[in-house]
Amino acid sequence: MGLTIAGIALFAFRFRWAWLFPVATTVAFLSLSIQAQGIRTSFGPVLTLAVCVYGQWRWQLYKDGATTSIPLRRAYPVEWGIASGLLILFTLITGFAGSELISFVGPGYVLSSLLSSLPLVMYLGFAHGIFESWYVGAAFGALNLASLAVLVPAPPAAFVYTAVVLGLYVFGLLKWKAALNHQGRRAPVAHPAGS
Repeated sequence: MGLTIAGIALFAFRFRWAWLFPVATTVAFLSLSIQAQGIRTSFGPVLTLAVCVYGQWRWQLYKDGATTSIPLRRAYPVEWGIASGLLILFTLITGFAGSELISFVGPGYVLSSLLSSLPLVMYLGFAHGIFESWYVGAAFGALNLASLAVLVPAPPAAFVYTAVVLGLYVFGLLKWKAALNHQGRRAPVAHPAGS
């Protein structure tokens, strides 16, 4: 929980090494899953690890003296469609890959798969400095909070943690919005090749 909170806060400040926090969280989760279930584990953590390594690589491209921090931008219209397609794809992969379907699929299972997929889309947006990625994070936090209230009888500590995380997503949104507005008043920053 501490790694998640620290990672979100560091993303809000566009700290290049913020990617190490979701990587560490995912590696710890994978280690525990492998100990509990053997090598048979879901694709969700593996996808998260791949997306975070990609994000770290992209943010390191801005390490030269030309830019002091990660440049931000708004999503292009086509990227909204790409994000929707990726969300559907990731939900199918994380929810249904390697499982005997239909018998246990229900609203709770689909919601769980969707909740596993939203951070992947958010992290891909962060990797490209897309401001609207924080909306995905806020939706993820709000859905988590709602699922705790509706689907699962959760302890109060879980509500507090989830509310703190949701608050950090809103903080990151406001922080990147202010940075994007400030960046818009300066000369445009060149994006690295391949962006």
